[in-house]
Amino acid sequence: MTRRILALVALAGVASACNATRSAAPPLGERRDFEPKRGGTFRAAMTADVRNLDAAVSFDGASHVFLQFLYDTLVSYDRDGNLVPDLAERYEVSPDGLRYSFTLRQNVRFHDGEELTAHDVKRSLERMLHHDTPCPVPSFYGRIRGYEAFHDGIKGEDGKVTYADELEGVVVEGRYALSIELKEPDATFLPVMTLAFSAPVCKSAGSTYTRDWGNHPCGTGPFELEVWDPGREIRLRRHDGYFRPELPYLDAINWQLLMPPLTQRFKFENGELDYMREMRHSDLVRYANDPKWKPFAQWSYSKSILGIFMNTQMPPFDNVEVRRAVAAAIDWEEITKLREGQLVRATQMVPPAVPGHDPSFEGQRFDPEKALQHMKNAGYPFDPKTGKGGLPGVVRYIGNADGFDTQAAQIIQQRLAKIGIRMTIKIVSWPTFLATTSRRGGAQMGYAGWSLDYPDPSSFFDPTLSSEAIQEEETQNAAFFVNDELDELLRKARRELDKEARAAMYRRAEEIVRDEAPWAIGYGARNLELTQPYVHGYEVDRTHISDVRRVWLDQEERARVTQRRAGGVEAMIRPWGRR
Repeated sequence: MTRRILALVALAGVASACNATRSAAPPLGERRDFEPKRGGTFRAAMTADVRNLDAAVSFDGASHVFLQFLYDTLVSYDRDGNLVPDLAERYEVSPDGLRYSFTLRQNVRFHDGEELTAHDVKRSLERMLHHDTPCPVPSFYGRIRGYEAFHDGIKGEDGKVTYADELEGVVVEGRYALSIELKEPDATFLPVMTLAFSAPVCKSAGSTYTRDWGNHPCGTGPFELEVWDPGREIRLRRHDGYFRPELPYLDAINWQLLMPPLTQRFKFENGELDYMREMRHSDLVRYANDPKWKPFAQWSYSKSILGIFMNTQMPPFDNVEVRRAVAAAIDWEEITKLREGQLVRATQMVPPAVPGHDPSFEGQRFDPEKALQHMKNAGYPFDPKTGKGGLPGVVRYIGNADGFDTQAAQIIQQRLAKIGIRMTIKIVSWPTFLATTSRRGGAQMGYAGWSLDYPDPSSFFDPTLSSEAIQEEETQNAAFFVNDELDELLRKARRELDKEARAAMYRRAEEIVRDEAPWAIGYGARNLELTQPYVHGYEVDRTHISDVRRVWLDQEERARVTQRRAGGVEAMIRPWGRR
């Protein structure tokens, strides 16, 4: 029996090796010199589903792809990572860094045809920061004057909390002019104003959050929602009233949801998808090494950090020594080798592609003996030879329903067993994962990941590890980590305008995370992104993901390819039709 199983495993390994060496299917058609031209539907897919498209509350990677198409913000980043005006025609910052004045572009239209005014900007910011809106990171905007009175409220002697009627620091100064006043300098204020949270939304959104408005969102972006079939597809159509008249070139975008990577590959090779960035590692290797695909393949920047979180408010991870044991017990190099070239070992929260990354910093590292010592310090000594001791009971790990997360979780499970931690694995859908891990007491430990929102270390620390980010629901601090020194460092770093002083603060923040281990930091990831030759204008950049706002299609070439492939299929089935 055992021998037969081993033989089957060996055959599977040979088949996998043969599969890995098979060349990739060739690109469809040719890349022709083709000037930007309107028309056509861009087709893509993703493995995840989308929970909500309300800019005020959506903060996951799947939703972000669509938020950039539906909404605009006062300021944005260009493809080189530079801050530029967007809905604002221009802006000015006072010498003391406390007042930001914005002059809006005129004749900017919402998807419902209404013109954008300064009142819409104020209304949208107040809606996002309203105390009844479950915005996951309201603290990003906590330096706006009057934030506490508006968002947190003021508790009276009778214990009753009263809230200010408006956000005092956002002042409308004319139809197209407003200012935002801060209570203290904030080095990250303009960067966080590039996030979709601050995007103006249509009056139909109301002044407070309602759960169903995100099913039919309305902004000023280059595309508007046409169809959303949850779990299946999202279709966007061009916003004909977009304030940049030359954009977008595409008539529509059709994004299929919950599509496995292998299915995406088949549809991409068959000409049913125009773009692909999620693929099995064996397919990635084939495409990356195929010279035919070199002109149509781009590596994305590594803008994410991944690992596992440990809920510091739930046993056993309320014991710092247990957390340290977990961080030292996992061999992340073993995991990254499963997707060599795509995954890179990481030991700190800030990825290499983000300003503020310190290559000299020594972070968490694999040390089994040290892990056993931490278990002993925690009061749970374990003898690997006899298997005696360790934590009583089991800990529960929750992961995303993704093939690789399952593989990684199994390796983590095996490593933790060697130090006396018995772990069960529960793999759930992405929406269920988010709902569970973002609720207090929802999960002991599980997959942790964060991607760049704006190019600054605060983008990785503030939403994931600050106590200000903790909420009863919709929190991004899944570790529910509270550390007074870290909180104070993050507050000071936001106020500090000197780059060297900020760098020192974030280095200390890295030390706290390394030593307190709310996360076991694992690796960073990058993607190989492919487009068919008839897709023009697509570029990866430092701040956006799957951004096709400036893409155009050579529709004649795509039609020629489609017709040729259809003719080939017809030729294959015609003999059967004559029987």
